[in-house]
Amino acid sequence: RERMLDQNGQLYFDFGSALDNDPAVFADAVEAGFHDLCDQALTFEDEGQLDAALETYRRALQLKPEHPTLHFDVGNVLYQLGQLEVAIEHFRSAVGLDGEFAGAWHNLGSVHAQQGKWQQAEEALRQALSLAPSYADSHYMLATVLNAQGRQREAAQHQHAYHYHAKAEALLASRQQ
Repeated sequence: RERMLDQNGQLYFDFGSALDNDPAVFADAVEAGFHDLCDQALTFEDEGQLDAALETYRRALQLKPEHPTLHFDVGNVLYQLGQLEVAIEHFRSAVGLDGEFAGAWHNLGSVHAQQGKWQQAEEALRQALSLAPSYADSHYMLATVLNAQGRQREAAQHQHAYHYHAKAEALLASRQQ
């Protein structure tokens, strides 16, 4: 390492080159860039700029390709854009990376239901409910799927559960306000 002395004999080190190659500095920059991209993508999504949100989420995915929530967010935007097959791929990635991601299981089941893929929808929705038994929307969607298959008795149970949990969610929300 090269040393530097000033006119009084004070010893200096050249830290510039060490920082340029420091993996911790690089990791911090990636982390900050990742969060900035996610924040920007959410803003675009909230503003209804779905193409811009999708592009920004995809740039964030390049930084962290194994981030389950990011795959979930990309899937949601793709769903809104009507790109159901690609949305399914991202929801599958999300649950593949985090098997306990109830929201991703729910959305995967919902997209399958929209496509009339009843068995796949039922499996995903049952998985969502095994992880989040009080999630009203999963009960509702599963009731819809079961009704479509002519399984009204089972559907009625989930319809009842939907009303029960939706009412509880509404009461909780009103108390929080």
